[in-house]
Parts: sequence; structure tokens; C-alpha cells
Amino acid sequence: MKRTLLFAVLMIFFIRVFAQIQSGVPIEGDVYYEEDVVHASTMRNSSRKALPSDWNITSTIENCFDKDNIGEYAWLMTADGETKLAVTLTYSGDDDRYKISSQEVKFYFYEGTGNVITDSNKEQITETGTYVGNYTLENTDNSATVQLTAPANFPDRFLSSAYYSFYVIIKVKFAKGGSAQIAKNIGISRCGVLFLHGLGGDKTCFQKFANYLIKSGAYISKQLMLRDYNTTNSSAFYDNTHKYQVVKFGLEALSDGLFYAGIASTKYDMIGHSMGGILERLYIQEVDNLHTNKLITLNTPHFGSLWGDTYVEVKSHSKENMDNKVVKLLWDAADGTVDGITDLLYDDDPSRQAIVDLAVSSKAIQELNSTSADKLTGIPVCAVGSQIDNIDAVENDVWYVISEPFYEVQSYVMEHLFNEEVPQRERRFQTDDEEGSDLIVGVESQRGGCAASAIYKGYFHEAFHTCSPNWSVIHKKLLELLNSNRYFGFSYGGFGRPSNGSWVRENRAKANSNYITHFEEPRPSSFIKIDAIETYDDNYTHEIRLTHSNDMKTIMACSFLSKDDMIADYDKDTMYFDIRKFEGEKTVYAIGRTDYNALVIDSVKISTEFITSIPILKGTSELQCTINGNELKVEDVSEPYNISIYDSNGSVLTEMRSNPSHTYTLPRNNGILIIEVQSKEGSQKIKVKTKTNK
Repeated sequence: MKRTLLFAVLMIFFIRVFAQIQSGVPIEGDVYYEEDVVHASTMRNSSRKALPSDWNITSTIENCFDKDNIGEYAWLMTADGETKLAVTLTYSGDDDRYKISSQEVKFYFYEGTGNVITDSNKEQITETGTYVGNYTLENTDNSATVQLTAPANFPDRFLSSAYYSFYVIIKVKFAKGGSAQIAKNIGISRCGVLFLHGLGGDKTCFQKFANYLIKSGAYISKQLMLRDYNTTNSSAFYDNTHKYQVVKFGLEALSDGLFYAGIASTKYDMIGHSMGGILERLYIQEVDNLHTNKLITLNTPHFGSLWGDTYVEVKSHSKENMDNKVVKLLWDAADGTVDGITDLLYDDDPSRQAIVDLAVSSKAIQELNSTSADKLTGIPVCAVGSQIDNIDAVENDVWYVISEPFYEVQSYVMEHLFNEEVPQRERRFQTDDEEGSDLIVGVESQRGGCAASAIYKGYFHEAFHTCSPNWSVIHKKLLELLNSNRYFGFSYGGFGRPSNGSWVRENRAKANSNYITHFEEPRPSSFIKIDAIETYDDNYTHEIRLTHSNDMKTIMACSFLSKDDMIADYDKDTMYFDIRKFEGEKTVYAIGRTDYNALVIDSVKISTEFITSIPILKGTSELQCTINGNELKVEDVSEPYNISIYDSNGSVLTEMRSNPSHTYTLPRNNGILIIEVQSKEGSQKIKVKTKTNK
């Protein structure tokens, strides 16, 4: 019976510990107690793991972000220089021999399993300011309190960890002689991080980076908050800041998650991509500048983006062209798929105000860089961005394109249709920035006049505006900044203000360029024709070929892939589209604008339904794979091999070693998968769309 009971207790203990580990919640160490022997005849045992019933020690929050948590229990603090805990030892008995006359405190690192008070194998902390923070002592007749203020920085010694702990050992001396020592575990956590996506995005924007941080061991999930505001992310900057309180609610959720894990917190690191960086910056400038530990913006248009100016100009010029049959056909194709291009262009829908706010010349950008920006002074800020390397982006004359959020693509589509001055292939019209851009935001705008900035050049699929949050180079830089002492790698002067120089003048001049107000009827000799060929390249799924008459001033191909996504390319006879994330039949349109301003159009339907047995993409061996239902069969192979299966975004779904049957169940019933087979001869990949046999 006793063994059964002991086994049950141990099982409950291990289940609780395992659950804590699995959930990423820090595990608090035990409390230890020791008395001297002055009152040996009447006092309790001299040393024990638990406190006697009439003694209590606790740690309560004295300062934090959420004032409702003050007075509540926590045993860790974020390293922000502001969070405070009170570690209080209290005697509730009535024996006057335990009246406290004074106290002293020491701090120790301890990794042993015995009683930290008596175990000599512990490390006393002498640099208390670095590892413990500031502290003061206070005591009454029946209590002793150590008031702790968290250190301002997470120390270098523990950068590979999400948190660390130490023991506070309080020694109280009794008025009638004798003393007692009590050891309480206290921890220091990294600051929580709020991630905020931009216009047209959602919380998956930073999912890969969050996974990277957790896998590195530097963070646990409770320290990271991927805020999703996709239902309002096309609303005005002001509304998202004040009406929908996107950042404020994100910080509250982050605070709650930390509190659940036993962590008190006051300041937070914030990382925002694109418009997300603007909203985090506005929160500091207009709502609260007391609770930010660090602000890092990524590809953020601090000085605006010409996408917004283009949208405003096209909207004001293009309504007269609705009688053109080619424009009508394109509009009708989009209706119901992207909320209707006609609504987007001609209705004053406030939910799309963010596109206008992003314009270089918008009131919102002017206010962002107004005197309120001075509230950032003293807060560590850094601007990180990316730049397309136009030389490296074209390899063997192949420039492949991927789907983009509709709001980013439609402006460029409209430019090709309505702007007399056709944009160039590099799309530099979006910035007129001599340093280049990420094809959406110019480097100068990404820097935002910040004294601390880092811009990385890369291939299109790495450095493009919406790709950069997944780029490994960016991951390393962001972790470096999160790891950095707040005083290094950051600017304390906030962001700069855009000058009245050539950059702004040229952008505004471009935004007010000449737009076409009337299309001519096409001549019989003017034509455009489109063909689409399905391919099995790693980088793209379809080769788009255009043939046309010689009188074309500009040509383009585009497709509406989903409610929020579009893909397009321009001024090439052969284009490479990657639409692997989108299932079903899609229509690709080819549009040509002649040198006498007439429009011609053609279309072709394509499918993402891949055959179930397809050729090997890489490798030289005769390895063959087939799919039957939801099973993969590898044939004609005798040596060992490994299989890795990825989704269409490149995330690993599962990894397997070869088995005697050479048959493997795929991890999804439906969807596009990339299957990599690795043997001594090399690596080979196939791309399949799996289905369940009915």
C-alpha cells in the first residue's frame, strides 16, 4: 500500500514537471531553511528543506506593466531595469524568541541538489548589479524583506538561455540570540518580445523567426507574442493605434503570458515588419513611451512608400477608363476574388486607408515624423532592412516571381495600364532611391534617418519585402540585437525626419506623373498571346510565354490567386511564376499596351494539380518514386537513404530513414509536398500533390 502510494505521488510529481517542461514554463527551485542551535532544547530541527508551518517566504510583484498584477506572486523578473519583486520572510507565530532584530542577505548561483544553505559547492554572486539588480533591505519584528529591482540588461553569461536563476539567502538574527537562514529561488528572464506584421500579413510573418529563437534555446514560447491584427491591418494608422489598440493589446497578451509562467515584466522588446514597425513606433510616440525596452523595425517605410502614392493617383485618374472592354474584363475577373478591384479603386472604403497612409506624401507619414517622434529619445532603436541585389537577382537570365499581397501588386499593375511612363523592369520607380530597395520600400525610407541601421543585400527570394522576415541573415541580425546590451547596436536619438531634398521631390513628382485618361481601339494587327507550361523547378512552378505584335509599349502577365494574393510580371516574353501554395484552377491574363495607347488581352487557365508520379528534380541516379493515395513508394534502390518532407513554404514536416518495404505514409492527406531523398549518391527532390483515395 505504501509503495503504491509512493509510486502515485512520484508519478504526479514527474507528470507535473514534464508538463512544465513541455509548456516551456520555468521550474522554480525548492525553499531551504536552517536554524542555529542556541535554543536546541526548545527549537525545531536545525536544518530542513521546507519551512516550519509558522514561517513563510514569498516573492510578490511591486512594479510591472499590468498594475493589476502588483501584489501577486512571481519568482522571475524580466531584465528591464524597472520590474520589482519583494522577497519577504514572515514569522506568524507568537514565540517572542523569534523576534527579528536584523537581517543580512547573500546571493548564490547553485546547480546542486542538496541544501543550498549548507552545501559549500555554490558560487556567491559578487557582481550583484549585473546578475541580481539593485536591492534594498527592510525588516520589522516579524518580517524581513529584500526589495529587488531587475538588472537593466540580460547578462552575456546566460545568452544561450531564456532565463537564469539564483538563490536569495536571507539570514535573520533574533533579539534573544540565535538566527535562521532561508533560501528562496529567484530568476531573471529575458524581456518578452512583441512581433507585429504589416499590411496584408498575419502572425505567420514572424513564425519562422520565433521557431528559430525557441530552437536556439534563447527563448521559450511564453516570452514571444506573435500579434495578429489581419482583420484591421488595412485600416488607418491612427485607427490601429488608438481605436483597435493593436500594440497595446499585444503587450497586454505578452504580459499575461509571462505572468502565467511566473515572470513579472515591465518593459518589452518590439520588432515590427513593414507597417508593423510604424504601429509600434506610433504606440511609443502617441500612447506610451515608458514600457519599451528596445524597438527594432524591419523593412519599415518610415518615410513612406510610393505604392501608396501610386494607389492614390490611379484611383483619381482611372475611373473614366471603365468603358474600355479590356479593363472591364480584367476587373470582372477579379471581382469576388480580391473584394472587387472596382471597389478598391472607386469606393471610399475606410478599411483600405492604410494604403493611402503609406504614401510618401501622406498626412500620416508626415505625422509619424513630426515632433511627437521626440518621445523616442532615450529608447534604444534600430532599423533593419533588406535590398534586392539586382545583379544577383537574375541568374542565367531567369527572374522568377512569387505571389504577393494584393495591395502590393495592384499598384504596379495599375501603373502599367494607366501611367504614360512605363515603369522599368527593376521597379525602381517605387523608390527613386539611389541605394535601391526591397522592391516595396526604399533603403532610405527603411533607415528612417536612424543612426543605428543595418541593410542586407540579397537575392530576390531572400531580400524582397515580404520574404525578409524568413531570411536567415535577418534572423541572425535580429537575435544579435536582442542579445545585445541595450547600449550597443542601438540609437538613443530616435529616427530622423525626411529632408526636403531630391528623394522626396522626385517621389512626389513621380506620383503626379502623366496618367492615361483615354484608350484607343486596338488595330487588327495588334495582338498578344499567352501560353503556360508546368515545370518542376525548385524555384517556380510555371513558365509563362508571351508572343505579341511589335507595337507593344509594355506587356504584363498576372493572375488573381486568392482573396488576398496576386502574382504578376512585366516586359519579358518568358516569365517564371511560382504558385505552389495555391490549389485549383487559376486564370493567367496577358495584357499588352500599344505605343498608341490601346489595350489587348489574352488568357490561359493553369492548374496546380501535379501528377502523382513525377520526374526527379535533382540528382543523377535512377531512383524512382511513385505516389499511391497517401503513400510514397521508393523503387529500385538497395542502399540506405533518408527522406525529408517539406511543405510548400519549405518547413520540415517529417524526416524518416529508409525501411525494408520502401513505403512511407505522407504527413498530409492533401496538399503540395516537396520530398527530398538523400543517399550517398547525393540529394534528389520531387514535388507532388497528395490525395486520399476515396
